[in-house]
Amino acid sequence: MKLYTLFSFTLFLAFTSTFFHSIQTNPRSGSANVIAKPLQDTLHYCSASERQQALEEAMPEIAAIQKELEAKAYAHFKDPKRNTASHQKAQYTVPIVFHIVHQNGEENLSNLEVEQAVEWLNDAFENVGYYDPGTGVDVDINFCLAKRDPEDNATSGVNRVVSSLTELDRSFEADADMKALSTWDPTCYVNIWIVKEIEGGVAGYAYLPSAHGRSYDCLLYTSPSPRDRG
Repeated sequence: MKLYTLFSFTLFLAFTSTFFHSIQTNPRSGSANVIAKPLQDTLHYCSASERQQALEEAMPEIAAIQKELEAKAYAHFKDPKRNTASHQKAQYTVPIVFHIVHQNGEENLSNLEVEQAVEWLNDAFENVGYYDPGTGVDVDINFCLAKRDPEDNATSGVNRVVSSLTELDRSFEADADMKALSTWDPTCYVNIWIVKEIEGGVAGYAYLPSAHGRSYDCLLYTSPSPRDRG
């Protein structure tokens, strides 16, 4: 059992909900991002469950992999040896790369806005400020924008791609085409794609840790509206 796999499982559970909130909401104003009216009657604010179900229907082996991961994670975190006084929490710093898919519109977030989102994300994982509910803890996981790209060149951690795929439909084919525009090794970086709009009013989605390292591994979000920035 690889610790990295367990770590990715734990990270997914916390990261998807926390980052989704930080990119869609300005903690200082408390206003939630207003997203487009859906094409269907029901608003799919986050379609992670829907996407995961469709993936497992198309690839039944994924459900078995996910079930095994959950069992291993449960056993790992219930291990009494982890609860001894001598047990020390590991500290992790996880590099992020933002792939901003845009057509030179308002969806093209500035580097400053990206840096602010990462700062809020770290506040949430550190359990401070706006994100402190009074009962949480610092989980010793920190996020930073990548400093080196896969070819070891210096980078800001923000990669901009001009493409009409910033207006994305909900098919697996469109998802794959959009990621093919720009993807860094998912075993070394957290890849985050930002687009203008996802069909049906979807604000974002991600797959469970069984997707880790695979071509469809993703965290995908729509860009927050201008009024919710700053």
